[in-house]
Amino acid sequence: PYVEREPIEIDEDGMPLPARVPQDDLGATLVSPSTPLMEPVRRSEAPTYTRTPQIEDDNGDPVSAAEPGGELTQPSRPAYDDEAGDPQQTLRSESVHADQYEQYAAEGDEFAAEPQPGGEAISEPKPNLGEFPQPDYSAALSRSYNRNTFAKWGVRLFVISLIGGMAMALLVVLGLLGYYFFTLNEYRDAINSLDQRAASFENAKIFDADGNLLAEFADPEESQRESVPLDQISPWLIHATISTENETFYTDQGFSLYAIGRATVENLRAGGVEQGASTITQQLARALVLDAELASERSAERKLIEIFVASEIKRQYSPNEILEIYLNEIFYGNYASGVEAAAQTYFGKPASELNPAEAAFLAGLPQSPATYDPVVNRQAANNRMWDVLHLMAVSNNTGCVAIQHDDRTIWAIPNGGELCIREEVVQEPDGTESYLYSYRTSNSDEWIDLAADIAIVEALVEFNRPTFTTAHPHFVNYVWQQLERTYGAQAAYNAGFRIYTTLDQDIQTAAENAVTNQLITLQNQGYQANNATVVVIRPQDGAVLAMVGSADFENEDIDGQVNVALTAQQPGSAIKPIVYLAALEPDPETNEYWTPATVIWDVPTDFSGYQPRNYDDRFHGPVTMREALGNSYNIPAVKALDYVGLGQFTELALRMGIEFPLDNPVDQNAGLPAALGAVEVTPLSLTSAFGVLANNGRKVDPYSIVYIEDKDGNEIFRANTSPEGLQVVQPEYAYLMTSILSDNSARLPAFSGVEFNMQLNNGRIAAVKTGTSNGPRDVWTVGYTPQIVTGVWVGRSDDDPLAQPWQSISGSTAAAPIWKAVMEAAHADLPVENFSEPGGVTDPIEVCRASGAMATAECAGYTYFEIFASEALPPSTDETIFQTMQVDDYTGKLVNEYCPDEPVTRTFIVIEDQTAYNWINTTLDGQTWAQARGLQTPLQAPPTDFCSPDDPRPNVQFTFPREGAQVTDIIQVRGVVEMPGLVAYEISFGLGENPTSFSNPLPLLPDVAVSSEAEIQLADLDTRSLTQQYGDGAYTLRLTAYDNQGRTVTREVMFVVSNPGLAPAQPAQDPSTSTQLGTESTAPQESTPLGQ
Repeated sequence: PYVEREPIEIDEDGMPLPARVPQDDLGATLVSPSTPLMEPVRRSEAPTYTRTPQIEDDNGDPVSAAEPGGELTQPSRPAYDDEAGDPQQTLRSESVHADQYEQYAAEGDEFAAEPQPGGEAISEPKPNLGEFPQPDYSAALSRSYNRNTFAKWGVRLFVISLIGGMAMALLVVLGLLGYYFFTLNEYRDAINSLDQRAASFENAKIFDADGNLLAEFADPEESQRESVPLDQISPWLIHATISTENETFYTDQGFSLYAIGRATVENLRAGGVEQGASTITQQLARALVLDAELASERSAERKLIEIFVASEIKRQYSPNEILEIYLNEIFYGNYASGVEAAAQTYFGKPASELNPAEAAFLAGLPQSPATYDPVVNRQAANNRMWDVLHLMAVSNNTGCVAIQHDDRTIWAIPNGGELCIREEVVQEPDGTESYLYSYRTSNSDEWIDLAADIAIVEALVEFNRPTFTTAHPHFVNYVWQQLERTYGAQAAYNAGFRIYTTLDQDIQTAAENAVTNQLITLQNQGYQANNATVVVIRPQDGAVLAMVGSADFENEDIDGQVNVALTAQQPGSAIKPIVYLAALEPDPETNEYWTPATVIWDVPTDFSGYQPRNYDDRFHGPVTMREALGNSYNIPAVKALDYVGLGQFTELALRMGIEFPLDNPVDQNAGLPAALGAVEVTPLSLTSAFGVLANNGRKVDPYSIVYIEDKDGNEIFRANTSPEGLQVVQPEYAYLMTSILSDNSARLPAFSGVEFNMQLNNGRIAAVKTGTSNGPRDVWTVGYTPQIVTGVWVGRSDDDPLAQPWQSISGSTAAAPIWKAVMEAAHADLPVENFSEPGGVTDPIEVCRASGAMATAECAGYTYFEIFASEALPPSTDETIFQTMQVDDYTGKLVNEYCPDEPVTRTFIVIEDQTAYNWINTTLDGQTWAQARGLQTPLQAPPTDFCSPDDPRPNVQFTFPREGAQVTDIIQVRGVVEMPGLVAYEISFGLGENPTSFSNPLPLLPDVAVSSEAEIQLADLDTRSLTQQYGDGAYTLRLTAYDNQGRTVTREVMFVVSNPGLAPAQPAQDPSTSTQLGTESTAPQESTPLGQ
């Protein structure tokens, strides 16, 4: 069958082109990757085709195409003559049968031509090798992909990478081995003498800023110290310690890969170091072997060295030896080093007699003795005990630990014997869960309830705490707690540190004396205040210059050993500057903000059931932010927090460094009361946050340690005493807040008579804020200059009120005197320095006191000058709250063609706070405020709707007398009174065309039997009485109608009275003074012109 083939293309000479190398396929898309490797082909060496079918034999002689068995040759790859090296090489031919050729010739027109005369092949001059035109293969080469090539190179790269990785790993292993042996060699002596190092102590010493010794931490147990053997330590303490610190202690190699992995995952989730992975052996290595400076580092190198040392300790010492050293040397707080001292200090018994509850209590302390100190924070210590009990109950997934020694205590547990704790969860009726714990040992299968033992531990309040004497114990303990957190309790206790601090003893002594004197004064006045705290910070670098933690460290009645500066206390109004500062900062999304001139309406307000009151139990109407904060009004502060939102306020407070020990306002869902200090803060952090304002928005963390030396005098730590800090608030907004807090005139209305407690001598300007919590239970004063910031809290440790219901106490009267005394002492040797105004603050701008916008004519006489941030200017004059417009007197809508007959011009006030209208219209203070500004009450928001044809309209008019009519004798006053909801109308008269006053009105009720649209007789008017009382002349009648919504419509008509022959019987008088007018009599009377 015939198969149609694609035509074979020919060149310019009519010669066929090789089908596998199309000349027009310059991209060589139809060529295999191996094609470009061919040598150039000369066209003359290719077979020559005649016009008639003609072929050559193998010798090159012509053969007739019709000759049977004839073959046609095609060019193949060149056959090289290696010996001759002839550059004019030809292609070797491959045979093609003549029948095939004839078939091709028959199918292609280009092969149907007649043969050349003579039947010989045409041969043109041979071009030089390489001159024959070839397709451009570069594009094909650039896009040529060969799977085999890729696979081959992929295998090669994999093998190379594998070998390289193995070599790298080998180098790392060799490096670690070298580092391992180097480390062990460095610490070999310390590891070999571990037990001797554990018994050696060198006292730590703490010095003030001038180098005077404040305290020396000697080991109070050292003289009678007894290192008890492991078999004389309660096995329950071993269980609790292993379950809490190192669950795999008996089986690990000194470190736990599982613990390291778990801690790594948890820390990555938390975004910081939240969980450690140190085993008991690692803790021992860090405390007794590593250098103090290295032990305090938080670095991968320190952790690696610690692991190396711990593994060597575990190799050289048995688990029981390590455990014995650890339990005898670990620090349990309150100067109790070792388990025997701890048992005696906290429970008054030897370590061998500890029960499971007592063991859990002690085992929880070493992780952070300062945090879980039961003397300072008993609740934290008790909570920690419950955590340890839970860890004991889940230890090894069974709650059991098998000791590896023969126990010789009262528990008598054999080697390999188990001690087990069981936890039961009880669902309470209120939906909460409670936990019950019980225990058993290998000596008995009976489970024994722990509830009674736990209750005894929780209720224990007396401890045999060793005495500790220092001049300023709270500050010293504050420093010591930082040492414990940084270097570990063990190192801080026995490494012989020399700690040089920021304490200024002159300021510290002045603060302590001020607290003592003021508390005596308050108690003599009948107040119940018995405790106070003072914090003094240098804001430039954060140095803590003084810290009074309580009124008396030794007074147990006030929990004197508790450092109130670090505890949770309600700040009252002292938190308000943070609330208002959040309002000053423009919202990043809406760019909305308040300014110091923003008007806040201090009026009764209901926030979904929450109705705050002011300290003076009064309302002050419209006040600016400067006035509201200066006078510490409560309602404006709540409105400020309502404006910014709890989240934005909390974010700013945290940004400024305020600590919320009992959870922040958002997590507590504290709501609007947070604006008045309902969420607890620490006095130290609030004082530091005010330091941010003193620094024009730059936050510097407080510090108390300047530098530390080890026992050999080597400096191992030095604080940055010139920190750049972090700009957490833009300088201009911080300065605006300072400007308000230092404005004595702004606070004068509320603090008149006590303002001197918040003012410093020698003209030194200070920014101050007081605070008083509910009760009152807490009173505050926090204030600053550019050089010093001081915070003072006064209260009671038992949280009882400071005063009886009939007494008055506040921050300005109870805390401010302490603040002033301390600030004067702190500035004794300092020059007077004013607050520096940063860039971005405007010159004073005149604004309207009622609106906070730029001044306009409507607020003339009620303006003042205020400063602003350049990026947060006051509203323009177009945004004034006063708006004058024409409205329909009846509907109150804007005038248009549907209500042209009742237009009046009224001035409205545009107030977003709707509570303001009620205060203005219903209270005497509000009406007085409006009248002073020429405003008529009741005030309301300006209308936005225009009159419509569907609005009901009143029809109130006189029909007789007509305007200007002359009347005499008795006339009937007639008219129409049509008004929806009409309830009454009245008529009165006045003298002249434009009376200044009218007579007492004659009240009239509408006649319901008469159509309101009909003309009716309104009253009888005896004009003779008018003539006799006032004389003839012009008079004006007034008709006023009232509806059931309190709306009024008034119409007036002027008429002329003329009664010839009658003369006035008495001198003319003001008709409004007449007591005889307005009687309801239809009969004419001399003294009664109007009658019904």
